[in-house]
Amino acid sequence: MGLAFSVMGKIVKRGFEVDPLTLTTLMKGLCLKGRTFEALNLHDHAVSKGFSFDEVCYGTLINGLCKVGKTKGAIELLRKMDSVGIRPNLIMYNMVVDGLCKEGHVTEACGLCSEMVGKGFCIDVFTYNSLIHGLCGAGQFQGAVRLLNEMVMQENKDIWPDVYTFNILVDGLCKLGMVAEARNVFGVMIKRGLEPDVVSYNALMNGFCLMGCVSKAKEVFDRMVERGKSPNVVSYCTLINGYCKVKMVDEAMRLLMEMHKRNLVPDTATYNCLFDGLSKSGRVLFEWDPVEAMRVSGQAPDLITYNVLLDDYLKRECLDKGNAFQRIVDMGISPNIRTYNILIDGLCKRGRLDAAKEIFQFLSVKGCGPNIRTYNIMINGLCRVGLFDEAEALLLEMVDNGFPPNAVTFDPLVRALLAK
Repeated sequence: MGLAFSVMGKIVKRGFEVDPLTLTTLMKGLCLKGRTFEALNLHDHAVSKGFSFDEVCYGTLINGLCKVGKTKGAIELLRKMDSVGIRPNLIMYNMVVDGLCKEGHVTEACGLCSEMVGKGFCIDVFTYNSLIHGLCGAGQFQGAVRLLNEMVMQENKDIWPDVYTFNILVDGLCKLGMVAEARNVFGVMIKRGLEPDVVSYNALMNGFCLMGCVSKAKEVFDRMVERGKSPNVVSYCTLINGYCKVKMVDEAMRLLMEMHKRNLVPDTATYNCLFDGLSKSGRVLFEWDPVEAMRVSGQAPDLITYNVLLDDYLKRECLDKGNAFQRIVDMGISPNIRTYNILIDGLCKRGRLDAAKEIFQFLSVKGCGPNIRTYNIMINGLCRVGLFDEAEALLLEMVDNGFPPNAVTFDPLVRALLAK
């Protein structure tokens, strides 16, 4: 973009005029780079110099604003178009409706749709899909189903729901635990002659996994394969995560091996879930082999990876592996409060309270304030060694810092008092 402006500057200096098309091209380039406000400033400056722009320019700016989450600004541009005698088209309205829905402003989006109809525009599949997606995101499934039924009743087949429409509903219902309803929508899609795609099956599998019904999810997986659909990375990762959550790690490992055979690479989140599942199932995560396995697959371990491994090592009293914390720091990854909680808890359980207290005090210096779990860990650790006065002082500090005590907080204090 710097070169483009440089060339334009040289053209102007040589006495040539810049036309609206050239300026629109520059604005489009700025929007593509995410520099939408610079594009708007260029537009406003050009207008002040007497330039007039067409719907292509305004469509470019509206699209740019919607992509950076500034849909209200896009609405202002729609209004400005009306004031300069340029009629917005359906594509522009759809961009703004979609942007509003993605930002959670579904009511405003519906209002804009009413305005569109009032101006003689016919709502299309894209408009309906955006609204259904927004309603599902807001948990308004009755409204989403009403729109789906409205689409089905249309005489114009171009407005009939497509696979993407049904996928939005299936995914939204599953994420709210309404898997039975999602299955019904899935069935309606097939009855209407639409072939579910991998996204459809993945959404339904995820719904079953979220409910802990991994066997049902596996049935969906198998049915997908039977119907000639090739499972993708998301398909496998969804099932692996599901198996790990119910501690069926052998099945998860089998799927991992199957992925490798198909040249599919699990993502970092799936590796993290697998390591956590193995640890909670009593499997030992030897040394840093899990991290090496990730690197061989081309996936970079993240903070969650190291937190899982650190927790596993400390639970197994592998204090020499506690240098996992130092490795996190050495790799330039900033530890979070979960990292510190794992370390403090491990040290307290191993009787190294002084080291735990030192790290606790260190949190304020690092700007990583303790949370309720941190206080609970420390109070429990202090009670274990009979330091009740310090535990009570920490309880008061906890309350002063805005963390109301819970059952976990009081349990060690009550047990300590009863033991006196």
